[in-house]
Amino acid sequence: MTQPISDVSTEIPRAAARLAALPIDDEGMRDWADRVAPKSLLERKLEITTQAKVMDGIEDDPLAYCQQAVEAALKRLKKKAPAKPANCSTATTVDAPKSRKHARVVCMADVAPQAITWLWPGRIPEAKITLLAGDPGMGKTMLALDIIARVTRGGTFPDGTRAPAGDAVILTAEDGLADTIRPRLDAAGADVRRVWVLQSVTTEDSGGGKLFSLADDVGALEEVVNEKHARIVMIDPLDGYLRGVDSHRNSEMRGVLAPFATMLERTGATGLCVHHLNKDASSVNAMYRLGGSLAIVAAARAVFGVAPDPDDEDRKLFLPVKLNIAAKPPGLGYRVTDRGVEWDSDPVTCDVAAAFGGPKRADSDLVAAAKDFLREALGDGQPVAQLLIEEGATERGISAKSLQVAKKSIGVQSKREGFGPGGLWYWQLSPNRE
Repeated sequence: MTQPISDVSTEIPRAAARLAALPIDDEGMRDWADRVAPKSLLERKLEITTQAKVMDGIEDDPLAYCQQAVEAALKRLKKKAPAKPANCSTATTVDAPKSRKHARVVCMADVAPQAITWLWPGRIPEAKITLLAGDPGMGKTMLALDIIARVTRGGTFPDGTRAPAGDAVILTAEDGLADTIRPRLDAAGADVRRVWVLQSVTTEDSGGGKLFSLADDVGALEEVVNEKHARIVMIDPLDGYLRGVDSHRNSEMRGVLAPFATMLERTGATGLCVHHLNKDASSVNAMYRLGGSLAIVAAARAVFGVAPDPDDEDRKLFLPVKLNIAAKPPGLGYRVTDRGVEWDSDPVTCDVAAAFGGPKRADSDLVAAAKDFLREALGDGQPVAQLLIEEGATERGISAKSLQVAKKSIGVQSKREGFGPGGLWYWQLSPNRE
């Protein structure tokens, strides 16, 4: 039975569109599909109704003919299809069985290798998250602002490497801009014309702004980073911008930090996040001392800790906790003064696990060696000349600073005998020593 032309004009355009995308042996059908498929629905209907009346073989049942041609072309395609792709495509979408979801895959042959780029060479990478963690009073914010200051003026870092010049975006939830952040930037020598503070995010629903949230507002932060061409984004503290997020749940923290990390990859900016330690000083692994979920540590490519120097109570240490894209660099020492952060070049002999473990566990190898030496030299309870002790310590590679720390720690007493140039200082173990 001949199908009505009105039905044919509705259904055949779909078949024609499919035919236009397939290899067809019939030259007449190929020409017809090529001409009909790209046209508008109305034009295709008109041409199909006319073609259905004049083409040989389809005047009785044009829809069936079109459908048969489509099925035949599909069978030929299936037979010709290779078992495996000849080469990789940049991205392929694969239909999952029993699901409407699609998986996007990338062939690694099409991924160009890239070298790691650094904000602080060998320490803080670009386009990645870096954590700066420590207890209160260690000068974490001042340290982060010191790094920012060097970037804004394209200066050198404490180890002599050069900082790339650029702008900085700051998010600070604890310190006042006028009485704390600006004075500290000035003390660090920052070019404050290149420092921008993200104070709030304005929404379309309300006329006022709201506090920035890493869970909701990474897009707004990315706009600022792109507009200012920022090289570094400082978030201080990290948990101050996790509104509504349980920082101890891995799944929630991954969901929050993944978009932030992706934004940094797109923009090339460094994310420097100030973080706190938990109260469990018994942890052997320093990474377990960082507060919240381990997903926070996992998301960061570099983690640095700040802690007191066990050899010098006025000195702080900047120590690598994690750096999984390069070899860990040596630690650095610094002091927090009214003038800001002052770095020094003295060697660091304490590792971060010991430093995070508390004063009694934080003895460096040199201090421990100095204690053993003093116990040996003064073990019989008799006073020994300080000059002899210092000479013996030097022969064993023990610094004067480590010797003084050990002396105080184990309770060595000093006593001078004689006056004038002939007088000598003697050391002796206290009866109430440790």
